[in-house]
Amino acid sequence: SAKFVIEQPTLDLKEIGTDSKVSGKFTFVSGGKGTLKIVKTLSCCGVAIRGVKDGQEYRPGERGTLEFDWNTDSVVQSSVEKVIRLQTNDPERKFVSLTIKADVVRRVETDPKKLRLFLRQENAGCGDITIRSLDGRPFSITSFRSVGNSISADFDPNVTATEFVLKPQADMERLRKNVRGVISVNLTHPECGNVRVFYDVLPEFTINPVHLVVLDLRPGQPIEKEVSVIGNYTTDFEIESVSSQKGYMKLLEKKRVDDRFELRIEITPPARGGEKGGESSEAGGQDESVLLADTLEVKIKGGETLSLPFQGFYVMESARK
Repeated sequence: SAKFVIEQPTLDLKEIGTDSKVSGKFTFVSGGKGTLKIVKTLSCCGVAIRGVKDGQEYRPGERGTLEFDWNTDSVVQSSVEKVIRLQTNDPERKFVSLTIKADVVRRVETDPKKLRLFLRQENAGCGDITIRSLDGRPFSITSFRSVGNSISADFDPNVTATEFVLKPQADMERLRKNVRGVISVNLTHPECGNVRVFYDVLPEFTINPVHLVVLDLRPGQPIEKEVSVIGNYTTDFEIESVSSQKGYMKLLEKKRVDDRFELRIEITPPARGGEKGGESSEAGGQDESVLLADTLEVKIKGGETLSLPFQGFYVMESARK
C-alpha cells in the first residue's frame, strides 16, 4: 500500500521580518509498495505552495518536494504557526499537517509611528519621518504613497542606506477630505518590503456622538437626543441648517455653550413595515420592519456639512405585549 514518509513535518524559521516574503520547503518520500497519491493540497492564509499539485502521484521510493512562499503581514507577532494540509491515499496518514513556525519581528522602524496633523498649522504640523534599519542591512525606498495623495515626500530610489530622513509635504485641501489615513512606503529591505505611518488630522469641526444608535424604538413615539458640534479651531462659527435625509429627525433646540453648539434632536419613528394602520417604511421589506436608518446633516455657515448616521431598532412585538 501507499505510504507518506516525512522526517521533518515542522519547520522552524526562527525570526523573520514583517512585510516580507519567506520561502522554504518540505521533502517527503513515497515509502510504501504502492503509488503514493496527493489527493488534495490545502494551504493557509498568506502561504502559497508549489511543487505539489492535487492528484500528483509518486512511485515507490520517489521523493517529493513541497515549496512555499509566506508573505508576512505588518503585525509583530511571536510564536506564529502556519499549517499546510495534504490529503493522501496512505491508509494510515490520510491527512498530513506540515507546520511552519516563526517569530515575526520588525526589521525596519519608523519614527514617528503616527502623525497628528492640524489644518491651521504650516505644512499641517507635519515633521520629518525617519525610516531606520534595525538589523544593519541597507535598503532603498521605491515608493511613497498616502491616502488620497494627501501627503508626499521626495526620495531617490537609487540611494541605499540604513537610515533615511524624509520631509513630508502636506496638501491641505486633500487633507481636509482625508482626515484619517496611512502613509505606505515600499522598501528593498529583504525582510521588510513595506512600512506604514498612520495619520489623523484634527478636523475643522467635530460632531459628537459620531453615530446615533437607539435600541427601543416604538412607532410614532418621539425620542430626544443631544448632539454637540464643536469648532476645533474657532468658536466663531454658525450653524446654517439642521436636517435629516429621510425626515425622521428634526431640530428642537440649538444653543451655544462655550466653544460648541448643543443641539436637541427629536427622532420620530414611522410605523414599521407591514404594520396595520400605519405607513410602510421607505425601503420596505423584512429588514426595515426592525431597523430604521437615517442621516442627520448639519450645515456650517460658509463651510462644510457634517453628517451623523442614525440607526434605530424597533421593540420586538413579543416585548411590546
